[in-house]
Amino acid sequence: MYANRSRSSFDHPSTGRPYYYSSKASPPPPPPAHHHKNSSQSISTWWNAPETKRKKRVTQYKLYGVEGKVKYSLKKGFRWMKKTCSSIVRGF
Repeated sequence: MYANRSRSSFDHPSTGRPYYYSSKASPPPPPPAHHHKNSSQSISTWWNAPETKRKKRVTQYKLYGVEGKVKYSLKKGFRWMKKTCSSIVRGF
């Protein structure tokens, strides 16, 4: 009730509370803390941010490149295995 009220001539100078509050009475409770209404929106916002999308896209490109290297390495290994086994069977 008095949270947004500026200090007036009716306030006690040392406590800042109005004179009609006795020293034994407790001040009114503070207003409830304001929670961000858009907290879920802010979470989804960082996920859809252009910079995050770019990083995700670049990571996918790098993953695609690594995938190609792994496939090439496996094919090369199978060729070596086939060539080695064939030469052992043929006796060369």
